[in-house]
Amino acid sequence: MVLSREASIAKKLFLVDIIFGIISILLVIFGFGYFDFTRLGMSRDFAFSLVAILVSVSLMGLVVIYYAYMKAKKFDIYNAGIYGLVGSLVPPLRILSLIGAVLCFISKEGKAVRMAHKKGKMNARKFIEDVRTGKKPRR
Repeated sequence: MVLSREASIAKKLFLVDIIFGIISILLVIFGFGYFDFTRLGMSRDFAFSLVAILVSVSLMGLVVIYYAYMKAKKFDIYNAGIYGLVGSLVPPLRILSLIGAVLCFISKEGKAVRMAHKKGKMNARKFIEDVRTGKKPRR
């Protein structure tokens, strides 16, 4: 099964956002020692706890975006869009994942899953194949 153009772009956006997220976390961790927090009136312990909270929340968002990427890789585009939307809204806001989630929802596969849920179809994968090939969906 081949993904539609929107779904494949969304999968690539999820992967690029994961790479950028890892790079940004590494920059924050390694750049922590070079910044003088006493100029801002903070103690080093307080600054360390702020950075630790920021990194842990960012890692949680990256894990959710990784789940979105894995769902997109397994052709489960609608759930990839849901995971991508949740992962992009976890602070800090990730624009690439947000765009990827929207692309998942407007792709052919995402629309077919929504139609299958509305019609009460249990097997959405066959329904997606029928929609993509142009056949009349089976009942």
